[in-house]
Amino acid sequence: MLFSIGSLCFFVGPFPGFVQLVGSAADGTVFFVGSLFFTSAALLQHLQAANADRGQHRFRLITFEPRRTDWWATLIQLVGTLYFNVDTYRAMADSFDTSQIDRLVWAPEAFGSICFLISGLLAYVEVRNRGAAKRTLEWKIAVINLAGCVFF
Repeated sequence: MLFSIGSLCFFVGPFPGFVQLVGSAADGTVFFVGSLFFTSAALLQHLQAANADRGQHRFRLITFEPRRTDWWATLIQLVGTLYFNVDTYRAMADSFDTSQIDRLVWAPEAFGSICFLISGLLAYVEVRNRGAAKRTLEWKIAVINLAGCVFF
């Protein structure tokens, strides 16, 4: 649900006429709020992966499980969303010159996009390696997630 709300913000923000209706500051805020929803969802997704049934009964906030593809996929996605938080917050500033835009907006955007692509691919590979047959719910979720990462 949090990913959906974030997506809605990123759909509404660039919608034709929206910035003229609400102004550039409010439009930038919509993007920033959307990025916060994405990060909240990514954090919960990573915590879910970190606390997946592994025979332990206590909740873990911090884990290090480099042999688990799902752990890497959710961690990399979380890092990507943090870059987008920084990017969308900085993009709300009105007075960027060209060098600042390259350094403060495009660099985090490129890194965040790369993180999303890697995380989507890892999640898809994880599902396929577990033998999930095509057209199962798990496989469909992985495919939709990967497609969303590509389109984003």
